[in-house]
Amino acid sequence: MAILAPVRIYTKKGDDGTTGLLYGGRIPKSDPTVEAYGSVDEAVAALGLARAVAERGGARELILRLQRELFVVGADLATSPEERDKLRPGVSLVTAEMVERLEGLIDSSVQQHPLPQQFVVPGASPASAALDLARTLVRRAERRTVELRDIGGDRLGGPIRGGRLTASARGMSSRGRSERASPAGAGSIGGTEFSRARTGGRPMVRVHIWVRRKDGMAADDFREYWLAKHAPIARDGYEHLRGYEVDLVTRVPEGQDAPYDGVATLTWEDRDGFKADMQSEAGKRATDDLANFAAAFGLLFVEHAAVK
Repeated sequence: MAILAPVRIYTKKGDDGTTGLLYGGRIPKSDPTVEAYGSVDEAVAALGLARAVAERGGARELILRLQRELFVVGADLATSPEERDKLRPGVSLVTAEMVERLEGLIDSSVQQHPLPQQFVVPGASPASAALDLARTLVRRAERRTVELRDIGGDRLGGPIRGGRLTASARGMSSRGRSERASPAGAGSIGGTEFSRARTGGRPMVRVHIWVRRKDGMAADDFREYWLAKHAPIARDGYEHLRGYEVDLVTRVPEGQDAPYDGVATLTWEDRDGFKADMQSEAGKRATDDLANFAAAFGLLFVEHAAVK
């Protein structure tokens, strides 16, 4: 019986502190080139995490597309200028057509799922949190690529367009913010977003809540609950808002591909500095109040806070 030799995944060529480039050549591992394409690799891995936890098939396909686009960016960066003529457009060489397709993807995503107008604290859902992480890593890869260009590294052969990938990840993060479902109850809270606004010079607190209906619940039944029943229940149910004049608007988005089934917006005057310190006793009571109210109706509450 033949004895197979062990397969080794190391070559020891890098023991001298260098690494090989695509199509030949070696550079120090501390070279800005390695930092640039290494940062791209980190972004690809983060997108892989997002794809693994995404619940919608369409989202997984889009993330996979971004990963493949970044593979091309990485190959382009990992090739020495002398060997760039060996790169294949769209396979290992970034092209203008790739950028145009990505811009179309961004425009379509933002049109269907507008971005919030205030800073967002990541964590509304596993998928959106992973996408937010990937967004920051893509942005870092863009910075490293710009640094490489600024010191004379001839890479990507044109304007640095990492911002397109960042915008795409951000748009998908907004879309995925409510990709979380509960098997029981009227629906699930996909995300709750706190922001601060001013009306007539007065500080206001505004809360946005996105929900999805439970599996098996008819769309018409959910619409009746959300539009006709939720508003009066919420006005009376949130203990921390008693004594305040609360403006509450509920709506159901149109379109079959919306990532949520209902959205509610509550606005009230911030008389006691509610948003000044979310970690205050008042802030903690408000958060607990929202969570308890949601649980009472079989809803899954996920805090997602942002301050404008």
